Amino acid sequence: MRQHAVAGTLWLLSLLACVLIYSPALKGPFLLDDFHNLQPMAELSHDASAVREFVFSASAGPLGRPLAKLSFLIDDFGWPSAAAGYKRTNLLLHLMSGCIALLLFLRLAAKTQLRSSVSIWCCLLSAAIWLLHPLNVSTTMYVVQRMAQLSAIFSLLACYSFVVHRDRAAAGSLRSLAFLTLGVGSFTLMGIASKETAVLTCFYILLIDTLFFSKQSISRSYKVWRALFVYAPCFIFLLLIFDLGRWQPGYAVRDFSLPERLLTQPLILLEYLYRIFSFRTLGLGLFQDDQTVIRSILSPGAYLPIIFWIAVMALALRFRRICTPITFGLLWFICAHLAESTTIGLELYFEHRNYLASLGLIFGIGLSLGLAVSARDKTTATAAGALGGVLALLAAVQTASLTQIWGNSDLLRMVWATEHPDSARATRTLARWLEKNAQPESALNEIDRIFALQPHDISLPLTSIDISCGAGLPYRYELESLNEDLSRYWLTNGVVPAAISMQEKLVSGACKSQESAFLSFLEASSKLEPKVAAALVDLSKLHHLAADLHRSNHDYQAMLNSLLAAYDSKRSAANAVKIAEFWILAGNYDFALEWLDQTQALASQERSWLQPDQSELFSEKRALLKKMQNKQESES
Repeated sequence: MRQHAVAGTLWLLSLLACVLIYSPALKGPFLLDDFHNLQPMAELSHDASAVREFVFSASAGPLGRPLAKLSFLIDDFGWPSAAAGYKRTNLLLHLMSGCIALLLFLRLAAKTQLRSSVSIWCCLLSAAIWLLHPLNVSTTMYVVQRMAQLSAIFSLLACYSFVVHRDRAAAGSLRSLAFLTLGVGSFTLMGIASKETAVLTCFYILLIDTLFFSKQSISRSYKVWRALFVYAPCFIFLLLIFDLGRWQPGYAVRDFSLPERLLTQPLILLEYLYRIFSFRTLGLGLFQDDQTVIRSILSPGAYLPIIFWIAVMALALRFRRICTPITFGLLWFICAHLAESTTIGLELYFEHRNYLASLGLIFGIGLSLGLAVSARDKTTATAAGALGGVLALLAAVQTASLTQIWGNSDLLRMVWATEHPDSARATRTLARWLEKNAQPESALNEIDRIFALQPHDISLPLTSIDISCGAGLPYRYELESLNEDLSRYWLTNGVVPAAISMQEKLVSGACKSQESAFLSFLEASSKLEPKVAAALVDLSKLHHLAADLHRSNHDYQAMLNSLLAAYDSKRSAANAVKIAEFWILAGNYDFALEWLDQTQALASQERSWLQPDQSELFSEKRALLKKMQNKQESES
């Protein structure tokens, strides 16, 4: 009892230490995808249909991630907002993840030969190391990664539910089997509603069942349940993930191919392992677009990591009965990367992919060390415990240094750019920071440096022109020259922000010498080679920028042409309604009604069954337009 009290006290101290260590980072800013995912909250009101539209719109992933978006409403009900509230909730979720993980670890440790007096310390130290690990800072303090946090929490709850009910269910208890189905099924579905990676829960349960419950006899009813709810989902997922033709089109917007991704990911997985075991903070952050792509199987960077992982899997399976926890940790790590580190055309590297992957690995190694020293003398066991404490302290110190950076917006940008000099995103961010701090020449020099390394990224010279315009400096690049052969340049995620900044300056009356060339660039932007996932959306945004410029110049025919070009880039309700609005302003209600009908048809196609039905809203708009049309006809 006394040991449990001491362990509980130490765990509470670990949670408190985590809060204190992370508190400086709560002052940090919103970043990158935070804006894309949270800006729609500006349209919210206390009307239920507006909330449903935000929560159930498919803007955050294939399935929309409605539960994660619903959680954002805990922190605010509008936009703009303050990041601190969102980050506090993320920190609370991180603490919750650690507590659930500890409970799961204790349950699994009880299935091993480890004495309870030793297992409680192995589990506590493993959970504390993970809780305080610097690799988790970007997941916890990057607001939008709440999706990954919630997905992990529900996956852990599904695993915990499985461990609690598994023995009785396997013995033939139909009641326990029902609870098992309800717990695993509901938590998995909630995880998927937070982020799609929760589909991997079936693999985690398969590992737990195979490695920690293998010696127990099972009933026929449980065998049927396992086949339906564990084996079948795993098999279906593997069929989908390795259906290469399904994922091939997604590589059209990447600067690497599917084979090159498959060659590169084994090396990146090794990098993740290094990050987990070294506690190293240098190079951590959101800008990882400077990863080296492996182009050939003959490269040592390709075949050596592949050989390593094949050997690891073979040895883990071969010695699974002797080294069960290590086997569990390694296979858990590999399974956790099956969705985001294999065939889907995602970016190559993100730290949040290790949020759940590192958890099983740290626990597996911690439990293995506990088994290794438990049979030895007390001095060895004490030394092993002290080592675990030192590692937890090391994790805490490293994380504390990192959260200081995350809490300082300016320092964060400087550090990321310094640690990733070959990252176009980091350099663009640094250039904007230098511009803001009255150092435009230095900003332009940074742009020149990275453009020499990445000459296809047109966002770089466009950013340079924009900074030169704002500072009144000579232009280092000419838009007219760039426009001559736009097809050799890439549409990257830096183009739209640079174009928006440039357009704002032109509308305000600045940089008028660039307006003609800038309009030509916007109107010909479809020639750019897309290298961003939302390429069609970005192209339509560029055409809308051109439409706004034409409107400010009272050139309404050119404005209409740009709106139609935006619609041709992406035939969406949002683009169609802008054309309807144009015809309303022009007083042509026949065309306005036609485009309103088109908007409704597209909105119906885009609408998920959970989003509110807008038929009544469109009927009201149609009636209002007809009333305006009748008034116009009577006056004429």
